[in-house]
Amino acid sequence: MFLIENRSSNTGDIEELNSSSLNKRIKYRSKLLRDQRQRFRKEYLGQLVQKHNEKHSRNPQVGEIVLVGDDNKKRLFWVLAKIIELIPGRDSKFRTVKRKTQHGTVLRPKQSIHPLELYSFQSVDKELEGGI
Repeated sequence: MFLIENRSSNTGDIEELNSSSLNKRIKYRSKLLRDQRQRFRKEYLGQLVQKHNEKHSRNPQVGEIVLVGDDNKKRLFWVLAKIIELIPGRDSKFRTVKRKTQHGTVLRPKQSIHPLELYSFQSVDKELEGGI
């Protein structure tokens, strides 16, 4: 892979390694990692939010794992939550979601959650009950 350096059988002498070449290599690998994180934030997470905001997006379901949007954090650091309950409004459409995060259970508007691409959470639950 391009992030994991391939080890070759022909290694150079240890005497040839110096601190400047090692520092250059560390900086290069750090730049690669930073660029990949930035690309992930822009492309993948941006597509998730864009896909969720489409008119014909599906409704979230109880038990589904979602990303919790936060205006004060970058998308990479959004919290994961599990939907516990969907609370309908007066027009019988779900507008409020009761969700559980690692910090507790809260009621929030449906607009603040963003479903992941995985839609087969029910089959996973059934497999877990069956004792994989």
